Amino acid sequence: MPDTKAQDENEKILAVVMEEFRFASRVVVCAFYISWWRIKRYIWTDSKLRTSATVAALLASCVLLVEILLTFFHHEVAGWLGKFAAVVLVPAASILIIHRVEEFHSRQKESSFARRVTPLVDAFADLSRAVNAPPEQQEKQLDAFVQKVLTQICEDIGGGAKNPVTTSIMMYDEAEQALAIVYLFPVGTKYDPAIRFKTGEGAAGFCYQKGKTVYIPSIRYMHGIVIGEAGNEVSYGLRRRLYIPIVKEYEIYESILCLPLTSGRGGTEAVMNVDSTRADAFSMHDVDVLKAYARILADAISLFM
Repeated sequence: MPDTKAQDENEKILAVVMEEFRFASRVVVCAFYISWWRIKRYIWTDSKLRTSATVAALLASCVLLVEILLTFFHHEVAGWLGKFAAVVLVPAASILIIHRVEEFHSRQKESSFARRVTPLVDAFADLSRAVNAPPEQQEKQLDAFVQKVLTQICEDIGGGAKNPVTTSIMMYDEAEQALAIVYLFPVGTKYDPAIRFKTGEGAAGFCYQKGKTVYIPSIRYMHGIVIGEAGNEVSYGLRRRLYIPIVKEYEIYESILCLPLTSGRGGTEAVMNVDSTRADAFSMHDVDVLKAYARILADAISLFM
């Protein structure tokens, strides 16, 4: 009789070990597929193959997630968590899925920017040939180039109607000793034509004076996050009252991003503002993309200044 009990106990232990081994093997296989398809995504140059590799990696991640959840919901673990099992694990799984989806959209933005920046480089080359043209023609070509860039920014960062943004460029007016809006897109956007910022005043004035990016996640707090670079490292700082309240009729935006237009000559030519009606609308990926656009715009403007 004791031998029978011992044998039953050994069989139970063996069954548990085999179950854990099967789970571990499935996790390893899923992890291998995720790694393999993600490597494929970086190797393949064709956009359709890259997208298929990303989808395959996402599917493998979902399978792995299901395997882990099934193990977590094993009666022993579920008994340990009790009634809180679903409360803890389901939100965790949802957050992971949302993160994967956002990562996929971020990758799509990167490929979109890479495809669309090439025509801008060609357009900039055409613009540089107009340096010796008559002043009227120079102004006309510069206006057309700037509007093209601002249009592309609204499409890339705003995503069309999903998160519409407004872009503007403020330049220093010697007569008024302040920054004023010179370019605005979309054309016809409602704004205060009398708005001006002195050097160092508000987010735009600080951006122009210091040559640093300023991000105001929500105007209700009026604080700004200053994004600077030192070598290869990005630094952040919080400054109070960088947002200056304006007339309520025009205060329709919630988050504001100001970038210095610094040309290859090293001087800040102007400030580009990107505004959204949503709070915390911009990510660091958006900032990096906008810095590239800002450099193109700064070099274009410096050609005729």
